[in-house]
Amino acid sequence: MTTEIPDLPEVPESVFIEDPSQIAALESPFRMRILKLADKPMSTREMAESLHVPVTRLYHHVNMLTDAGFLEIVHTRKSGARLEKLYRIAGKSITPAPDLLERVDDPEAVARSAASIVVGPLRVEAEAAILRRFEGDGTKVVLGRTVAMLTPAEAEEVADVIETLVDEKFADRDDTDDPAAVEYTFTYALLTSQLT
Repeated sequence: MTTEIPDLPEVPESVFIEDPSQIAALESPFRMRILKLADKPMSTREMAESLHVPVTRLYHHVNMLTDAGFLEIVHTRKSGARLEKLYRIAGKSITPAPDLLERVDDPEAVARSAASIVVGPLRVEAEAAILRRFEGDGTKVVLGRTVAMLTPAEAEEVADVIETLVDEKFADRDDTDDPAAVEYTFTYALLTSQLT
């Protein structure tokens, strides 16, 4: 039984990471998939159906995301004899608070967590896309890694070009009526490759 969901306020543009402990909730590619799915109100049962997993596998992950402030309960509805909570993302993007690094006790742990937030989902998505290509999916997949010697000014210029590209090509592309549109992920990192 589905009851109508009341009008909800727009999802805020960003939710801030205010405490380093929140980062742990983002380290799991599976939890990142839940966040991607929950851009509209969903119950854990509906999430489980969409992710093709047993609902029991979701409770821990949903609770962790909710406790960290990345998911919020936006409605409760009756489903048979029980109440069912509906969850939605707390913000369209997750952004570190401007003063977060000033409050970090363990910079190495934060660096590992931050890297896993980017690399974990990238690995899962890249493997799936490559497997789909082997299965005959003609969708374009581009993977690459380039190393170059750059001055700080040149690195700044490259970063500006990447940010401009993302703003021009990806901004406001979530809502399209084009039936040929397919969701793409563009993951980037521009950083020095010095390990010490």
